[in-house]
Amino acid sequence: MKFALLPLAITLVSSTFAQNTIYWTDPVVIEESEDGQRPRISLLDDNSPVLMYSTYLLSGKNLYFSKWENNDFAQPVQMNDANLLTYDWGGAEIDTDGENVYVVFKEENVTTGRVYIRHSDDGGLTWGIKNQIEDAGGELAMYPAVKAYDGNRVMVTYMTHGTGGVNPQYIVKTSVDSAQTFSSATQVSAGYGDEACYCCPAAFAANDDYQVLAFRNDDNNIRDIKAAVSTDHGTSFPDYVSLDDHDWYLTACPSTGPEIELVNATLYATYMNKGEGDEMVYFVQDDLSDATPYEEKQVIATDSVDNVNHPALANIGDTVVVVWQQAENGETNLWYNFSFNGISDWDEANAAPVLDIANSQNYCDLAIGTDGSLHLVYRDEYENRVMYTRGYFSALSIDNNTAQNFEVYPNPANNEVVLKGITETSKVTVSTLTGELVLKMTGNQLNVQELPAGVYLIEVEGFETKRLIVE
Repeated sequence: MKFALLPLAITLVSSTFAQNTIYWTDPVVIEESEDGQRPRISLLDDNSPVLMYSTYLLSGKNLYFSKWENNDFAQPVQMNDANLLTYDWGGAEIDTDGENVYVVFKEENVTTGRVYIRHSDDGGLTWGIKNQIEDAGGELAMYPAVKAYDGNRVMVTYMTHGTGGVNPQYIVKTSVDSAQTFSSATQVSAGYGDEACYCCPAAFAANDDYQVLAFRNDDNNIRDIKAAVSTDHGTSFPDYVSLDDHDWYLTACPSTGPEIELVNATLYATYMNKGEGDEMVYFVQDDLSDATPYEEKQVIATDSVDNVNHPALANIGDTVVVVWQQAENGETNLWYNFSFNGISDWDEANAAPVLDIANSQNYCDLAIGTDGSLHLVYRDEYENRVMYTRGYFSALSIDNNTAQNFEVYPNPANNEVVLKGITETSKVTVSTLTGELVLKMTGNQLNVQELPAGVYLIEVEGFETKRLIVE
């Protein structure tokens, strides 16, 4: 496979501006991904994607990793050396921080297997040996997840339970040396007073101020989403917030968990819940710095819903995108919705399909780069493989067919910016992705110290529109 990304992307995004749209490139197959399931994706510092997926039947229960190289994904590398514990809705996880890549997985089975982590400090070119995280005496453990941040901090969670699945709980272990060693376990979900939902994976989000583990709770078969909050980098989780009060009563496990992201004290979340009678994916925003309740909206208007599940969430600042799978006329396809300003600009009516092709798309994962590019992986049941596509916001789709090029340096930036290729008399405007004008000037140098962190558009008459990332 050779993915001619740049020519394809230019074709798709060089149309006239259209409000509230994301343009997606034609999907491409990840080679060697026959029988691949539950793909996961993350980004390195330069916004290049790394991905992993599991195989289940045809080629054994294995975990594979691949990274973007030379306009293509490299040959996948097997990460495990014993059978993987994996399902289409739960299993191994991946996260990145700079050029550090971390993969967590469970080998063998719940009784005899162990939870491991592997670390690469060069973007996935080389890997260290697997490091056992699960306690040496052995636990009944599964569904690991990982979060890396702040250079060398790593948080890992997995579910523990008794024989036969009794009293399932999520625990957290932390590392300050890039996953070489880990702390003893801190039990998290038990602090809410109930059990964790036995078949529902958990999700992490973290920054220097807050570290959050979100999970589906089980309170006598009421299965709603809760979040445990730490402010000491996972040493303790004294605070708990509700992200879901639909009171979904279910005697069997739904096998679907939440996804979360953090922007300072703002927590974004998405999940599926059937408490109102029909399956619905929700988008939630909560301010962790105060006691006000969360805000919630649906991802799609109720009269458009058939069967929705397994949402993925990604953000850059307050620009938030949710992608989910939705059944329509016997086909399961991916849909998306997004906002440039968190929940305040969220509109259920803006939901749209990712790809206008007849196939069965499910179990997706999503990442968004600091340049505003979207990276989506999913399972295609027709192709029997893992697929990848990129997305671009319509606010960046200015007609550039006859425009000249110029360069923005440095980018990202937090101080002075030079616009190479334009003159000192050029008229320049800077606006947000939603079109709000924030700067108007003449010249080829910008000072962005006063601009809030985020993604901006630089427009110069007669030239291509450029993205600027302010940190």
